Amino acid sequence: VGPHASGKNHLAKLMQTNFRILPLDTGDLLRDYKRGTPDENTSTIIWAKKMDELNGDGYVNDIVANQIAHRISRELTYGEYFQDIVVVGKRSLKEIDQIFSATRIFPKANLQNRTIIGITIDEETAFQRYRERNRKPGDNEISLEEYRKKVAYEEELGLLEAQRSADFRVTNNQEGTSSLLEQTCSILERELGYMNLEKISGKTTSEHSIPMLYK
Repeated sequence: VGPHASGKNHLAKLMQTNFRILPLDTGDLLRDYKRGTPDENTSTIIWAKKMDELNGDGYVNDIVANQIAHRISRELTYGEYFQDIVVVGKRSLKEIDQIFSATRIFPKANLQNRTIIGITIDEETAFQRYRERNRKPGDNEISLEEYRKKVAYEEELGLLEAQRSADFRVTNNQEGTSSLLEQTCSILERELGYMNLEKISGKTTSEHSIPMLYK
């Protein structure tokens, strides 16, 4: 968990590359779910709020859990192997726990534990990254005030509580990936016991006995 432009998806990609941990973005999962429906082009945030109002709190998180289970099943069907999954996109403990609880209903999404990694970043660095990421030709420059409004909205959803409750924390203020990768490897290898597949040389991943959660 982390604020806008803190590097959540970037961190997930590092986990995928170095540890064969499957990244799942809840926004992407919901956009896939909406594809081909009348709500396809509706803002996912607006759509999710409407669905929860119509069907009860947690309805959309049940959809996310279902999508996670189907994605795991699909990856396994195509012979993919991974040590675990990392879910990106939720900003409150309530949402995280709803998804985790619902996902356990599905046999192939046999999640044993959930670990929260919080990303901290200073406001100026996050704002500059957010501005670069969202800059389009001809658009007005994104202001710091606009960025602060987005962060404030995330905090209203419960981001601060989720960050305070994180099991581990990484800092992403520096340019490049070396510092973030070093912090991530320390947590996943030393604290959680995952195998860093990038350190294996001379053999392919499939030649090793890997302690897979999904296999």
